[in-house]
Parts: sequence; C-alpha cells; structure tokens
Amino acid sequence: DKQQYLQVEQYTQQKYIFYPLQLEPESATLVMSPEFDHQLYLVHLLASNLPAGWELVIKEHPLALGTRPVGFMESLIAYPNVQFASPFDSAKKWFLNSQAVAIITGTVGFEAAFDGIPVISFGKHNFITMLDYVFEVDSHDSVKKAMGQLSKQLIPDEKERKLQGYALEEALKQQSFPLDAGSFYAKKGEVKAEEMEIFVDQLIASLDQAL
Repeated sequence: DKQQYLQVEQYTQQKYIFYPLQLEPESATLVMSPEFDHQLYLVHLLASNLPAGWELVIKEHPLALGTRPVGFMESLIAYPNVQFASPFDSAKKWFLNSQAVAIITGTVGFEAAFDGIPVISFGKHNFITMLDYVFEVDSHDSVKKAMGQLSKQLIPDEKERKLQGYALEEALKQQSFPLDAGSFYAKKGEVKAEEMEIFVDQLIASLDQAL
C-alpha cells in the first residue's frame, strides 16, 4: 500500500535505489544543474531501468510537502516498483542500506559518496563524479549501463569505496574553513571577522599555489 511509508528497519533485505526528491524551484537544480532538472523524467529513467526485483525508494523533501504540482505524486505512485520513505526519516539511514543513491545534485549524494555508497549523478557538475563508483548519467542508455554495473557489482569493493570517499572528504576539508552558513544565508548576521580573516588567508594561499 503506497499510502503507507516504508520503515527502513523492515526493508534491510530488499535491494533498492534511494532517491531524495529535491526542492523546486531551487538553485541546486536551476543554477548548479540547468542541463537536467526534470524530476519526473528522472524517476521514469530509474524505475524503467531497475534490475528485476529491485525497487526505487523515494523520499519527499520535508519543505516541499504540499507544494508539488497537481498529479506529481500520482505520477510517481503509478510505477509498480516505486515505494516511499517518510519525508521526516533520516536520509542517511536509507542510503546506508541502498545499492546506490540517485541525485541531480545535493548534499545527500555527497554524503553517500563520502561513505562509500555508489551514486547515480544526473547533474554533470558534481565533483564526486571523480570517484570510481559514481556514475554520471543523462539518458536511458547511460542509466541502463549504470544499473547493469551495479547489479553485476562491477564497481570497487566496499573497502576501496570507503577509502576513496574518505580521501575526497579529507581533501575538501583541507581546502575549506568553517563558516556559520545558516546565519549567513538567512541574513541574520554578518560574517564574523575571524571567519573572514580565515577566508582571505586561504584565498591568498590558493592563489600562491596556482602561480
């Protein structure tokens, strides 16, 4: 019954692809992935190329509840191999048990990749595509190929994936600095002087390395 949300604890033996729906409109798709931002088509490509016995588990974004166009959710429910997780579930507890996470762009896919979970990336500008277990796709054929590699396990083993994910995450940390992004984006306050000083120092250091 698709009116009932799945419980991840009762779904540990089922093979599935996890797809967290993205907010629309949002810069993550309109700006960071203008080449591919049609989520209904994305679900069609995934659902129609799943290996036999696999399912697509979709999780709605909590902030998008009640905002989708008329007929949007009905279109998703029409696929017999599509199921739904609660919008309020932790995305991480779902992707940790999945065969792969599908994204256009966004932090769920990045976090999954850092944890060594395969990712199907419909966005072409995601930095995680440098990893050997992240598939950049944009068509029926490329999604079908990625599904085939996943089902036949033609990807690095779990240990290698976790090593690659850890190395990428640590490399990003070494080139980053902490910032109170919540306050910054909400315009609740200005960037702290010490944060700006770190930013300037890091910028100068990166320019020195480039010269």
